[in-house]
Amino acid sequence: MQRRRHRLGRYWLTACLVLAAAAAWAQDRKFAEMTFTHLAPLSLDVQRIEVVREYRPPGAKPSVDHLFPVPPADAVARWAADRLKPVGRFRLCRVVVKDASVIEVPLQKPGGIKSWFTTEQAERYDATVEVMVEIRSDAGRDAFAAARVKRSQTIEEGASPNQRRELWYSMTERMMAELDKELERSMRQYLAAYLR
Repeated sequence: MQRRRHRLGRYWLTACLVLAAAAAWAQDRKFAEMTFTHLAPLSLDVQRIEVVREYRPPGAKPSVDHLFPVPPADAVARWAADRLKPVGRFRLCRVVVKDASVIEVPLQKPGGIKSWFTTEQAERYDATVEVMVEIRSDAGRDAFAAARVKRSQTIEEGASPNQRRELWYSMTERMMAELDKELERSMRQYLAAYLR
């Protein structure tokens, strides 16, 4: 009997250690690097590309963009590095991050007995990314193109920190795919004279 208790205790301890290791792995899960190198570069008749971050994350709730595995402002900077290629001898291209915010909005939960048996959505994340691509010379701004995308996503109550981070990463990916299309369309319309 004593030997059986000892063996059960060891199994229990081993199971706890395995679960703890799995939980630690889930918290430390690394996300794939978000790149745009699979897309054809947009060659511009400029000498250099510069990213200007006008949006400053507040760093506290209800703002949560600073908690994202890839904050939207960082994704925009990476987009500029991967997609825009300077091929000229003069002028500057400025990629201005006007907004890259994500706000967490608590959702009201319905009362009553039904709420005991259903999993409700707990929060909604409202994201906005607004970017301007400017061509500048010594005289000032010569031309610009802009795009703004918005996305909202809810998450259910009881979601783990890792589930939130997965949702946030996915949100950023989808927003950037949409922003890429909108910015390219706008650039081809308003910056056509500078595209090579």
